[in-house]
Amino acid sequence: MKRGKLLKPVKYILIVLGVLCILALIVYANIKSFTVKHVQTDQGQDIYLMGTFHKDHFVPLVNYSFAEMMNAIKNINPDVIFIEARENYYEKYGVVDGPVDMCITYSYCQEKGIPVELVDYWEVTNDTYQQNTTTDDRDDHIHQNIMDKLEGYQGKKVLVVCGFGHLYPQFNRLIEEGFEKERIPHVGRLFKSETEDFAYPASICDVWEKRALFYSKTYPELIQVDDTLSDEVKAQWPVDEDDSYYNWQMEYCDIFKANLSETSQHYNHGDDGYYCLLDEVEYKLKPQVGDTCWMYSAVATMVTTYERKSGNTIDVDPIHALDFVLPDEATLSKLGLGFTPNNACIKGLMIEEF
Repeated sequence: MKRGKLLKPVKYILIVLGVLCILALIVYANIKSFTVKHVQTDQGQDIYLMGTFHKDHFVPLVNYSFAEMMNAIKNINPDVIFIEARENYYEKYGVVDGPVDMCITYSYCQEKGIPVELVDYWEVTNDTYQQNTTTDDRDDHIHQNIMDKLEGYQGKKVLVVCGFGHLYPQFNRLIEEGFEKERIPHVGRLFKSETEDFAYPASICDVWEKRALFYSKTYPELIQVDDTLSDEVKAQWPVDEDDSYYNWQMEYCDIFKANLSETSQHYNHGDDGYYCLLDEVEYKLKPQVGDTCWMYSAVATMVTTYERKSGNTIDVDPIHALDFVLPDEATLSKLGLGFTPNNACIKGLMIEEF
């Protein structure tokens, strides 16, 4: 009798656990359906919000791949895309400083000619020095940036791509603004593609390398010279002197290069020079000098493009070309940006006019 009484609650517990497991499997199988929201203004403007998982899209168990993320962007077919990256650093350094999914989205916008706006906000202070921490203050700033940017896109379909942690805070803030929640019919279909094979956007390696350099060199250097920050905070942002962080980040490019779109660059950057991969152009460039890979790749592009279009060959010395775009020490000093001829290339500085 006592044994029967003991078995009864165990049986109920097992049933409950079984139901919970089934529900968990259903949620897991349809997790992407919870990552897209649609609201509409009282003027009928459509705004979509898509929550992404940053680098976890590389993990198969997450059940949300980069291919599915890009399918959703294509199927929503926005007129403009807002991404989780900071505009002030983009304007000053030309870097998309958001996570990998934001860099991929930005590169896709470049490839397709879609306007892109940067709406993220965070800063390093003595109180909040952790990178990309999600807080109410940060979400308030992101929301205000979104509202400000929407003013310039009246009547346009807007897609806001942000980390999943920002999705519902941003969605709720838009609802509080008076926007109406709209149902997305068959939301799971957004992540499917019947015609196109997935490939990373053509410019992703260039965009990602700028980010890798920014977080390995430029941003830590800015932190180190900021007199308002404590030594404890500065210790969290060491300059990547041995390039270990940069090299680690650049491993992502091996993944990208294995599956780039057909419009990608046709040059291979090896240890012994740049090579053109097009069959109709025979080209080899000697190894780069110093941190000038950007100039060597530019010369490779100019020389081989000219040959393809004209049928003639030209000889351009990358070091001589460097003299035309990289100012001398005196000019750099006048600009007041803190660059020298030795570190300007590392920081991606290319000045076209003064």
